[in-house]
Amino acid sequence: MDYNTAKKEFLDGNSDVMSWFEQNGYNLEYAYCLFLNGNHDKALNVFEGICSQNIRADWAKKLIQLIKNNNFSIFPTYLQVRNFLEIDLNLLIKFNQIEYAQVILNNAEQFFEICRESYKFIGRTLYYNNFKDLALEFLIQAKSKFYNDAELHYLLGKIYLEKKDSRRALKAIKTCLKLIPNYKPALDILNKLSS
Repeated sequence: MDYNTAKKEFLDGNSDVMSWFEQNGYNLEYAYCLFLNGNHDKALNVFEGICSQNIRADWAKKLIQLIKNNNFSIFPTYLQVRNFLEIDLNLLIKFNQIEYAQVILNNAEQFFEICRESYKFIGRTLYYNNFKDLALEFLIQAKSKFYNDAELHYLLGKIYLEKKDSRRALKAIKTCLKLIPNYKPALDILNKLSS
């Protein structure tokens, strides 16, 4: 097996590649396998060993502490939340770690205090994992907290369209297009609604 095959297996939700990562010195990936299999203490030890050189490992260490304590002991940075929140929430859902994902959802406000797009990130992840009603709740929260985000209104428009609520879909898409007039995905939905 090569790294790309192992990584693809892992991203597809298969943690059977954990020993391959460990044996071949891919400590970050190995630690993530441990984390996603619920072995937090061992994962924390591995992340600790590499976090001084790796921002991703530092983020994962903070995320595990949040999951274990239901609160941050050390807050992640803006860039950590911006770059990794959505990815790791998606991984938790893929690995059926719903209880851990729920901790993230319960602490959405803390993430928002660090990065204003956090509710959108959470909503988008939930949407693409087919938790559409829950996604809608988070996107509505995002709208009340960070209104001037074109993609947010586009996502709301998509959900409303799927729910056959053309009136709300049209309103969301028009808001999106006020913010970014040539946003192609929104224009496609507008054309669909107009025909």
